[in-house]
Amino acid sequence: KRPDPSEGSKQLPPPPTKYTPHEQERQDVANLSGVPAYDEERQFPGLVQQKIDRKERHMKRCDEFTAYVDELASGIEQDVLEASRSMRDGLEQIDEELQKNYELLKSEPYLIPKSEDDLKDWLAELNRIVANRMAVITGLGDDLEKFEGFRAESIEKECRKLNKELISIAHQLPDEIEHIIEGHIDDLNNVLVSNRTSHV
Repeated sequence: KRPDPSEGSKQLPPPPTKYTPHEQERQDVANLSGVPAYDEERQFPGLVQQKIDRKERHMKRCDEFTAYVDELASGIEQDVLEASRSMRDGLEQIDEELQKNYELLKSEPYLIPKSEDDLKDWLAELNRIVANRMAVITGLGDDLEKFEGFRAESIEKECRKLNKELISIAHQLPDEIEHIIEGHIDDLNNVLVSNRTSHV
């Protein structure tokens, strides 16, 4: 029987390394063949193009939202002007009628033949005219509230849609997107406040 060369010999442990485990891991990675060194100036055309595409989609959607807000504000402004003109026309007709009755109140030849019942009926008619005048003014306030309700409902729906789409595009952070939307809302609110103030 031939002696086994391994018999009688002991397995020696590997020599101690001069690196810590973390340093050894880095050294092992550095020794890998075929791994290119890190290049700070290296460009990634695919990622760059994705970033450009996201920015373009983001800006396009913001422009669409701005156009929507402008159109909505313009439409509401036009509705307010028409309601205001309608109120003025109604008040002019009622005031003209009141002025005629006022002139009659100063006419003795007209008043002297009137009976007490005639005067009571006349007073009731004057009260009706005044009530109509108040209704015309109140009607404008109701119209303004209606316009505000439509504005709030429309802009809230569109803002939710815009927020969802911009987050999906992921060109800017959610906080930045929120500031963009708030800016558009403030612009629209300023238009509405200006309209309401000018027609109070």
